[in-house]
Amino acid sequence: MGIELVHFSDCGAHRKTNQDAYLVRIASARCGNIAMAAVCDGMGGLKCGETASAAVVHALQQWFDKELPQIVTSAEINSDMLFGSWGRYIAGVHTVLKAFGRKNGITLGTTMSLLLMTEKRYYLAQVGDSRVYCDDTQMTVRLTRDQTLADRELLAGRISETEYKTHPGQHMLLQCIGSRDVVPVYTEGILPPKGAFLICSDGFYHFTDDDQIHMALNIPGGREPLKAELLMLGDMARSAGEKDNMSVAALRWDGFDDMPERTALLLDPEEEDYAPETLVSVMYANALPPELTELPRISSDNTTIFLEGN
Repeated sequence: MGIELVHFSDCGAHRKTNQDAYLVRIASARCGNIAMAAVCDGMGGLKCGETASAAVVHALQQWFDKELPQIVTSAEINSDMLFGSWGRYIAGVHTVLKAFGRKNGITLGTTMSLLLMTEKRYYLAQVGDSRVYCDDTQMTVRLTRDQTLADRELLAGRISETEYKTHPGQHMLLQCIGSRDVVPVYTEGILPPKGAFLICSDGFYHFTDDDQIHMALNIPGGREPLKAELLMLGDMARSAGEKDNMSVAALRWDGFDDMPERTALLLDPEEEDYAPETLVSVMYANALPPELTELPRISSDNTTIFLEGN
């Protein structure tokens, strides 16, 4: 399966720091091509949100290289093993960030929307209010729920859909990685034969609806028209009043045997993190502070979390 990849991040005109981070890895595995994408939104109301988001994507990159090969079989991924492994890594980086915050007298945290896709299935881990959308060429469906106070009130029937749109709890997270307790929500599903995923921070979707996303993800002509459409949606959000950072990663496929050359053209053998089995490796994140790498390593169930700087 070949995959078209588009990704970008925008600090915005009203923010001095981009607290978003994202990661995309596409590699050849025993069960075929496999891709991982994650978007993390550091908390603007907390200090060092950019450090929290960077720490999570660095940990996920290491998970992809160190742990994923132990989970992938010749047939498919065992979801229990996958979610257990993710859980240990998320708990590890959560503990590291909390320790870093205590040591420096600060509070920091980040959302995380994490996607892993094989040629047959997809797997998700969700913390916070970044989002994952799936488009099967017929319609766009949001696969994640926002873990916010407003969303909890909506699900409980205490507010209506109309009230939800203006509820102040839309920006009040129930959990984030690095602050208080965190319990990721894990889901999985069958991959459509043809379609696209879009993973984004909340700065992108506040003024963007599902129909607009659907039209963008189904624009013909390859990666450049797709990126132009998504950038246009970002510009429209800015014009409508969006002030937050925004980050987007979109992965689109057209049949399981199409576009292998297009995918291969995305690799850059000059990159430091290039490996022969890796087709694509992309990371956007602020540098980790040297002090963070000096914290004790967090181990659990034979898994060690290494937080390493650039």
